[in-house]
Amino acid sequence: CFIMNNYYYFRYILKVSEILTLLQDNHHDGVDLDARYIDWIHKQMEVYRLWYQPMIDVMTDSNTGTVFRESDKLKDSQKDAIKTKFKVFNTTLEEQLRIQQKWAI
Repeated sequence: CFIMNNYYYFRYILKVSEILTLLQDNHHDGVDLDARYIDWIHKQMEVYRLWYQPMIDVMTDSNTGTVFRESDKLKDSQKDAIKTKFKVFNTTLEEQLRIQQKWAI
């Protein structure tokens, strides 16, 4: 997310200040610098999505096949399934955070 935000910010500042146009006009290999920044941003969005996909998968697991309504009284097995789902989510989140805390920016 940090890199994605940096690419977005750099692109924004370069466009607002019209430096991007100046750089593009003086760039002789025909590369569209704005498109390059957009591509980098999209790639980082995909990295971000993939990074958090395990947690999303836990919360969107459709194997339970049960839809709960507010008026329903949950059975013990349903309560246990919900507790397990949150435990797996929390464990996955803690692992992701542990890994990210080691990153140096």
